[in-house]
Amino acid sequence: MEEQEIEEDIDVYRVVCPKPAYDRLDKSGLIRLIKSKKRQITDLLLLGDFEGEIGTLVNLARTNFLNTDKRISERSEMFRDIVEFDLGLDEENFGAPSNMREELTLKHPSLLAYLILGEKVFDFEKLGFPTRRSLEKSIASFCIGERLWSFGDKEWIWRRGDFRYEISQNVHGDLYAHQIDVSGKDYIEKTLLGDWNIFDTLKLHNRAFQGIFAYQDWSQFLVASLKYAEAIGKSKMPEIAQWKEVLNKVGAVGTATAECEFGGSGGDFSTEILFDNDIIIEGKGSEKFPLCVYGDGNNDFVPYVNNGNLCYLFKDKEGEIELQDHGRFFENGRYKKVLEYAPEDLPEVLKATYRFFARDRSMLPKIMNKFIGETSK
Repeated sequence: MEEQEIEEDIDVYRVVCPKPAYDRLDKSGLIRLIKSKKRQITDLLLLGDFEGEIGTLVNLARTNFLNTDKRISERSEMFRDIVEFDLGLDEENFGAPSNMREELTLKHPSLLAYLILGEKVFDFEKLGFPTRRSLEKSIASFCIGERLWSFGDKEWIWRRGDFRYEISQNVHGDLYAHQIDVSGKDYIEKTLLGDWNIFDTLKLHNRAFQGIFAYQDWSQFLVASLKYAEAIGKSKMPEIAQWKEVLNKVGAVGTATAECEFGGSGGDFSTEILFDNDIIIEGKGSEKFPLCVYGDGNNDFVPYVNNGNLCYLFKDKEGEIELQDHGRFFENGRYKKVLEYAPEDLPEVLKATYRFFARDRSMLPKIMNKFIGETSK
């Protein structure tokens, strides 16, 4: 059994594959298989290409669904769902934008699931799912939530507990980092017909961005991560000490900017200024100017170490955090937490930063060499 059917306009929401569904996909080994089917996912969700493989499957579903001699079965119900998907396209005018195909896929996930799994979709119990429908809906929310039809390679994603984390870079080299709650219900309900495993296969979040961003410069974000590592006694962790090897493994992604090609916006002087700013640590005062990740001039984010975690704070009169004990910069101000990393997240944060660092990549080795030189003394 699964959660309520899709009724909301998903244009207003961001789709997320919740932890109960994701964990089942992961445990069954399906995530790797799903990612290997990116072409089929792209054909359906992005391109709306109903020729070839997709068209053949839709025609097969129509033929079998209209065959009145066939008994109701898992297969016939799957064909019914595929036909309903196809009818939904006809009603909404074929060639409609991809968000309509996403919504139809969430309501009628059989087509996408069969494109990916084929006959394996009927082995749902062996794959750890109580029903075929729960398997299909989990696949749909994962494909749509992870945007698997995207042509880009500028997102670094990981999960920890009830949160999904993402660090990404746009074409101009701007930084975006956020986390999103992926928790969901997962329990056994005893009924007269037996035990039912009830778990969420879909979660919807408001599309409003929750996290931090920085236009054109990743330097402050990197320095904040390094100073956080130092604050929790991890300045010599492999992802820092062997950062060049880590960069070689994750690869570097360029941007459409001159700085990416030739450097030129940084230098030793700006590196000194970066390290002369202090990260805020709860219970520890500082007379130096606080390190900030600068957004667009009106939005600055303050890295703040509290209870062993690295939090990013945003000034908000309704915020629950006060920092007046940390210097005049924070007097009469209140802050809210918009992003939080634990020590376990730090390796992923650093890998993503090395991969996407922009816009002037010549600053990356200068920052790393200075930090390693100072913390190795």
